[in-house]
Amino acid sequence: MRIRSSVEPVPRRVARALLHLAEKVGRREKPCLMLNLPLNREDTAAIADSTLESVSRVMSKWKCKGIIESGRRWTAIIDEDALVDLGM
Repeated sequence: MRIRSSVEPVPRRVARALLHLAEKVGRREKPCLMLNLPLNREDTAAIADSTLESVSRVMSKWKCKGIIESGRRWTAIIDEDALVDLGM
């Protein structure tokens, strides 16, 4: 899966990529939506048609804001509404 337009802002593409993956392989685990696949930032960058550096900056900001949580090869969506807003 690739996000359609590389002319869209990186945060929008990353948000859409994470939401698409959540729809396909997400598992609700209170209080988050866990992506059930080993996903790292390189993978996310490829899906969002962006660079690793850009995706890392975006995801780090979101992590600080409590929108997502991530670790080595895993991602959890904490604030799904905020991510949906970013993907619009």
